[in-house]
Formats: sequence, structure tokens, C-alpha cells
Amino acid sequence: MKTLVLFCVLLINTIALSQEGNFQYKGTIGTIKTELALKLSISKDGCIYAFEGNYFNKKLNKDLQLKATLNPCKNDKENPDEKITLNELDGETVTGTFVLNGIGEHSCYGTWISPNGKKKLPVKFLLIEN
Repeated sequence: MKTLVLFCVLLINTIALSQEGNFQYKGTIGTIKTELALKLSISKDGCIYAFEGNYFNKKLNKDLQLKATLNPCKNDKENPDEKITLNELDGETVTGTFVLNGIGEHSCYGTWISPNGKKKLPVKFLLIEN
């Protein structure tokens, strides 16, 4: 079964009819422990997923925002296994990019990439069950 199909089924079951879902993760970016909060909203037609979230960056000692959009209707036809790319923002400035697999699942993993692409760190998160 394709990753995106499983991802969509999990999200639909998680958020049911509310068209929104919240996910809390605990894990690491490189060796730095942190928590990640993501909110997912889905358009009425189910074809646009908007991700917004944040995490506290211990190195910068501040909260950074995360934002992304995904069109599963389009991606299913073109590339069903596409990873989700979240922009990391400090205000309007992009401070990095997360390329992740498994958002909405028990484990979420991938890579954090600096704006110039020279620094890459592994990212591993586990869903915090409420």
C-alpha cells in the first residue's frame, strides 16, 4: 500500500469530520531534544492540507514556526510517496526546512536542512499519546 494512502487514511480517522487535527511529538533534531506541535487543517474538498506548528529551538532560545501545504489529490497522481516539506520560520525569515515522513503516525522522521543546504541533521519524533 502506498505511503500517502496510509497517511491519508490515518489522518481521516484521526480528525474524523472536524477537518482539523493536532499532533504533539517528542524527539530530537540532531542530538537536541525538543517537542514539536503541529496543527493540520483540511480544505472542504479534502485536497489541500495546511500544516502549522512550532517548536522551541534551544540553541536560539526561541519558538520557531513550521508551515507547509500538501495537495494529496495532486500528489497521489504524480508522486504518492512524496515527503512533507515544512518551512521553519523566525518571523518571515526561513531558518531551515524539515523533510519528514510519517506526520500523523506514531513515529515521524526525516531531515532538517539549513537554508543554504550545507547543514543537515537527522530528525526523529514519537507521537505523544493523550
